[in-house]
This record gives sequence, C-alpha cells and structure tokens, in this order.
Amino acid sequence: MGVFSFEDEATSIVAPATLYKALVTDADNLTPKVIDAIKSVEIVEGNGGPGTIKKFTFVEEGETKFVLHKVDAIDDANWAYHYSIVGGAGLPDTVEKISFEAKLIAGPNGGSIAKLSVKYHTKGDFTPSEEELKSGKAKGDGLFKALEGDQIKQVLHRVDEIDEIKFIYNFSIIGGTGLADTLEKVSFKSQLFDDENGGTIRKVHVEYFTKGDYQLTEEELKAGKDKVEGLIKICEGYLLANPDY
Repeated sequence: MGVFSFEDEATSIVAPATLYKALVTDADNLTPKVIDAIKSVEIVEGNGGPGTIKKFTFVEEGETKFVLHKVDAIDDANWAYHYSIVGGAGLPDTVEKISFEAKLIAGPNGGSIAKLSVKYHTKGDFTPSEEELKSGKAKGDGLFKALEGDQIKQVLHRVDEIDEIKFIYNFSIIGGTGLADTLEKVSFKSQLFDDENGGTIRKVHVEYFTKGDYQLTEEELKAGKDKVEGLIKICEGYLLANPDY
C-alpha cells in the first residue's frame, strides 16, 4: 500500500469559530440544505465522536449514490477535524481510503485560514494521477465554499445624508440580514465633534421603524447598539494602527 499526500490552504472572510460550526458542528444538518445534490447525512455507526461512520447520500447524473465518512479526530477547542472516506462512490477501487486533516486558524481582518492535509492510501503499487488529485481537491473546495457561503450575510444600507464639513453621516438599514422581519428600517444619524484633548466626541441618534404594533425589547435595542459599537471600535482600531491613513 502506498501513501500519496498533498497540502492545501484556503482563506475565508468568515471568523474561524463560525466557519468551524458550519463545517463540523452543524455540517450534518447544513450540508443537504446548501448543496442540492446531497440529499441526506446520517450516522450509521457510532455516536458522532471519533470512530463514527457517516453516510452521505447524493444524486449524480440522475443516479442515487453514497459516500462513507469515518470521523478520525475532533478538537473543537483548536478548530481541528480529521476524517477519512472509507467507502461508497467517493472511493475508487484503487484506493483503500482518503484521509483529510483540516484545521482552522485566525486570519486577517477577523477571517479564517483553513489548512488541509490530504492522504491517499492506495492499494498495491497504484499511483493516483494528477487528474484524480485535482478532482478530489475540487470536490473539497466546493463543499468548503458552499458551507462558507451560507455563513456570509448581507445588509443593505441607504445613505440619507452626508455633510463632510460638519462631520455628519446619516444612513438607514433597509434590507438584508441586518433588518428583522418586524422592522421597516433602522435609521442612524451621527455627527462627530472635536474634544478638548484632540480626540473625538461621537453622537448617534437611532430610530427603529417597526411594522404594525410591534414593540422592541430591551435585548433587541442593546444588541443593535452593541453591533454599532463593534463597528466603530474596528474602525477606530484600524486608524490607531495606521496613523498615516
């Protein structure tokens, strides 16, 4: 038996904890929802931990097929997940198993770097071709991008007013995942002022336009405020780190 391996690396704008949740923790439920060809993921042996066998049922060229995945290791604290393809349509007759060792680390701007090691354990003296290796990599990339894409959300902002002389910027959230179903829009009116120590005083007025008789809870108001504060802190941190901006 021979072992042929290659290393790969990918980047994502999604934070590692969130991406790991999609790729590992919630993958069994999420994968059939974001990839039409995959119809189900079920555990056929084990309890979800190392040694578990999962069956991925999918449709290819009108034919129902399956792939068997064996969980080799899970390390939630370090965002690491190892598994092997051990049977089914995803395993050529010339290969005993294909092992994947994946790990996420924090990337630039709050995103992720995914590091992947793939090992083909072949039968006899068989050597996989470049085409076979490329095909396997493409399938892995496709799954990664599909699950990553499900975590990327969008928000629609409408610019209402800009006054650069008075440091005024007013805008509204009018659509996307940043707008709850109970809201028509959320409007922000902000203005900056010089303070006596050479810094900045920021004043923000926020208006929630609700649908019908809906009343916002304190938790919803606090969550909205925290998101705005988080964005301000990111911008402030960048400016402090780049004084020549």
